[in-house]
Amino acid sequence: ILESGLPRFKSGGYYIRGFPLQYLTAASIKFLGDGYFAYRLPAVLFGTSTVLASYFLGRLYIQRLWSVILAAMVAFSSWEIELSLFARMYSTFQFVAVCFFWFFYRYSFNMQGNEKYLAVAFSILAVLSHALGIFITTFIFLPLLTIYNGSLYKSIVNQKKYLIVC
Repeated sequence: ILESGLPRFKSGGYYIRGFPLQYLTAASIKFLGDGYFAYRLPAVLFGTSTVLASYFLGRLYIQRLWSVILAAMVAFSSWEIELSLFARMYSTFQFVAVCFFWFFYRYSFNMQGNEKYLAVAFSILAVLSHALGIFITTFIFLPLLTIYNGSLYKSIVNQKKYLIVC
């Protein structure tokens, strides 16, 4: 990426997994030099951000104390620590997935304001982060099942912009 701007193998192919992390890692290497710290910094930042995001996701469902306990469990989970040590897309995908579900639950079902599009943006980031992100994108269509107000045509017309973005 630093040489050509694209994640290209020397053999000529392209590495198409984990675009967001690849470019952030390339920026980290450019500014911090070619070393262990620069390669792993973006993954560690995503892993650390997942702890905070899990707290906010927990606050939608449970009391503050239990959200703090949830965040602590995520922070000290051996799985979380392991994912953050790899210079791979797993911690990025985990962070994007938690953020997607936070925005999805918080804004998508009320279908008011532009905040509902943040869940769509995170679903796109999920696909760009990992192949399993395709399963997250299926959730963005769930609010369409709840907007039916007696007239299917009226419901679709009222949410045509959301349908187009999806």
